[in-house]
Parts: sequence; structure tokens; C-alpha cells
Amino acid sequence: MYLIEVKRTPIGKFLGTLSHLSAPQLTQPLFAHFLAKYPFLKTQTDEVIMGNVLSAGIGMNPARIAASLGGLSYQVPSYTLNQVCASSMSAVIQACRSIRAAAAHLILAGGMESMSQAPHLLHGVRQGIKYGSISLVDSLAHDGLYCSLSHLSMGGTAEIVAQKYKISRNAQDNYALRSHRLAVQAQKHGLLAQEIIPLLSLATDEGPRPNTSIKKLRFLKPAFKTNGTVTAGNASSLNDGASLTLVASKTAVNRYDLKPQAKIIDGVFVGVRPELMGLGPIAAIQSILKRNALSLKDIDVFEINEAFAVQVLTVMQVLKIPQSRVNRHGGAIALGHPLGMSGVRIIGSLINVLRQTGGRCGIASLCIGGGQGAAVLIEIL
Repeated sequence: MYLIEVKRTPIGKFLGTLSHLSAPQLTQPLFAHFLAKYPFLKTQTDEVIMGNVLSAGIGMNPARIAASLGGLSYQVPSYTLNQVCASSMSAVIQACRSIRAAAAHLILAGGMESMSQAPHLLHGVRQGIKYGSISLVDSLAHDGLYCSLSHLSMGGTAEIVAQKYKISRNAQDNYALRSHRLAVQAQKHGLLAQEIIPLLSLATDEGPRPNTSIKKLRFLKPAFKTNGTVTAGNASSLNDGASLTLVASKTAVNRYDLKPQAKIIDGVFVGVRPELMGLGPIAAIQSILKRNALSLKDIDVFEINEAFAVQVLTVMQVLKIPQSRVNRHGGAIALGHPLGMSGVRIIGSLINVLRQTGGRCGIASLCIGGGQGAAVLIEIL
């Protein structure tokens, strides 16, 4: 299965420049790009698969809305996936499975999230409130950042990982500083530009902080546990954005004379204990390496989603991955983490780094709330 192109919007800050756009509206410049470059997609796309986590209030089947707004024919079917942080990566893996089964040849797969527009909920109102007060429930926290199995926030699970693997606050803050510095440098030298399709007045990610410092990061208080180590500074932020890729079969590549950027060799999902969800990439990376008879030395670059600094540090520590091979342009701590978007975003970042550095093989991986992990193995063409 071939990835023809991977594109994304700039990532907007929470309640920032992109906050007035719904998740499907965020995708419009991406669909416009693909339809302008590959006009046959309007009618010849076999299906559209979009990841989206915070779907309350958006409307029926957000992927169908996005495809319609994007200009695809109504004859093109669409569906929405929710596998939390891996939703858009799951969309790509499902696309590959459909193509491998000869059920499709051209699939647009991606993800979209407006965390800014996640509504508040009033549970129980349909039955009526006979007496007393009722509380609003924030769907952003309830459906996106809280594990219903472990009854912990995602930050709470990160604190468990920090304690279990003895990852210090200092190590986490230093890693967060690295993420910002790499992202700022990548922006400065235009290394991210080829990934991004501008949206409104925004052409670059809003998150990277050129003026952050270890002193500023150390000043922040623990966010999830008294005397804890996880802070707003060494965790990913709340954001808005969208991503999209064209997945094609060899038949489609030949028929339309397409020029693939990369080939997806394999994709895996694994399960781990919900309270240790940050360990998901460890099991996912081990699984994908074993299935393909590879070792760590065969992988040139890793993109590991930075849900939390402690989670990435633990993955590197357990698997013995050198930091120099991980997230070369920074990660979600600096760039941001719109939940449904991030899987395809890190696939695009991986391809970008591999092409810029002359690498051949890479792995993109995420932890998933609820206790799962996902990984894809990519080869540059």
C-alpha cells in the first residue's frame, strides 16, 4: 500500500486562530489540495475514512460532512473512526486492509479535531430533573482525556508511569525543552512547510515557544498529583487541526501515474493495562518489529507521539532507542495534539524527516487512552 502524499493544517492553539471552525471545516483546504492535484479523486475515491474523537454536536458522521464540504461526489462513501489518539492512524491502517483485500484502490484517510469546540453535556436532562442542581460535564475531558476503565485522567496515568519507571521531573522538563527547541528550529529553517497546507491566516503551528526555558518549565506546578512530576509544560497541549493522506494500491499507482512518497509495510494495534496506557508504544513497536523480522538497528527514525514527556522517555528507556533517532523536528509537546488528527500528523512528520535525512525505514507510534498502542512501519520510495 502506497502513501501518495501526507498533508495537514497548521495546528492551532486551544481557543486560538482556528477555534471557530468545526472539525469538518478544518479539513477543507486539505481536500481542496488533493482534488486540485488529483481531479479524478472527486468520483474515483473508493471511500473516505476520518478519525475524530470529540464528535458530540458536530453532526451525523463527521467524515461524511468533511468529504461533502471538501467537494467529493456524494457517491463516495465515508465513515468516522474513534480510536482516541490513534484515530487517524487507525484510518490509514483500515485503508491499507481494504486495499490489501482488493476492496478498494484509492482511499482518502485522515483525522480532524476541534478541541476548542468540544461541548459541555447535561446528562439526565432527557428524563427530567425533578429537584436540585445539575452539573455540566465537559466532553473534552470526559470523552477525550479521561479513562473510563482505570477512572484516571490521562495525566494521572502518566504519573503512574513516571513512578514505575523512575522518570524524574528534571528529565521530563529537559525533554519538553528539547521538543520546543527542535520544533522552533524546524519552523525557522522551513522543514515543516512541506507538510502544511495553510488555513485562514495561519501557515505555521501556533504551539512552539521560542522563548521557553528550563527555568520557566521548572516553575510550573504539577497538574495531576500533589508532589507529582507531570505539568502543563511537559505534556501535550489542547489543540485544533486536521490531517489527510491518499492511500493507493499498486494498480491505482500505475493507472493514474502516481508518484508515491512511501510504502506502508505494516500496521499494528496492541492492548496494555489501562492505567499504563503510556506503555502502548513499547508493545506496538516490539510487535511490528517481530512481525517483520526486524530489529531496532533497521529503523532509521522514530516518531513517537508526545502525549507526555514521561511516556516518550519511558519508551526510549525500555526499548533502548537513542534520543537522536526520535522526533527530530519536535513533537506534540511543542506542536500540539489534536486528538483525532495526530496519527496521520506523525506519519507525515516521519516521512518528512526520512526524506530530509536520507533514511529508508521508520516507525510511527502512539499510546492510546484506555490502554492500547499503535504503530506503522514505513519505507521511503
